[in-house]
Amino acid sequence: MAKAKYFFALSGTLLVIGIAACVHNGGLSYGIDFKGGVLVKVKFLQTPNVDAIRTDLAARGLGDSTIQSVHDISSSNSNELQIGLPEKGQGDEALQAGKATIIAALSQSFPAPPAGKLNFSDNSTTPSLLAEYLTGKDPLTLGVTAGDRYKQIAQQLADFRDKSRSGIISDIGDLSNSGVPAPVVASVANGFYAGPFAVRDVELLGPKWERN
Repeated sequence: MAKAKYFFALSGTLLVIGIAACVHNGGLSYGIDFKGGVLVKVKFLQTPNVDAIRTDLAARGLGDSTIQSVHDISSSNSNELQIGLPEKGQGDEALQAGKATIIAALSQSFPAPPAGKLNFSDNSTTPSLLAEYLTGKDPLTLGVTAGDRYKQIAQQLADFRDKSRSGIISDIGDLSNSGVPAPVVASVANGFYAGPFAVRDVELLGPKWERN
């Protein structure tokens, strides 16, 4: 206790230095959890190079984005990243813009997707979209008798992707292991591709003080 005043003086000095540094740097730097923004979860076939992805984002003016690995407790490797982008709008427009920005940045490190095809593992490839696609192509030539058959097949394909392949397909031909008829797999291969990564979820966060 005899030296308490010295420790109080030291604490006060450090506090003043901290405040001065904060003012000099323009204030506190809040993450998107406080300021709001878009969280994009991306699944990869292989463990991603976080440093390379951070460089790609910075090259597109997104140096203030955040990257966090999403770990699976059942595996020593993490093939999923959660990328946070600062708030740049509201609603579906902001969600789609954030997703497009991430895909554009990642495409600098990965091969360009086939023109006119959709990523089968992407979150936008829903059972309803697959059912609509198959109904239009009608690979089983069911015609007006198709009924709910293609809805069932679409759900079967989505379940195979999400439950048996952890959300990402490495080869469209692998869909033959889902139990759907071969003509369906061939039809899906004409409209979809299996990419090295896929967006699995997109979430819009408002400022923390608004959420509270």
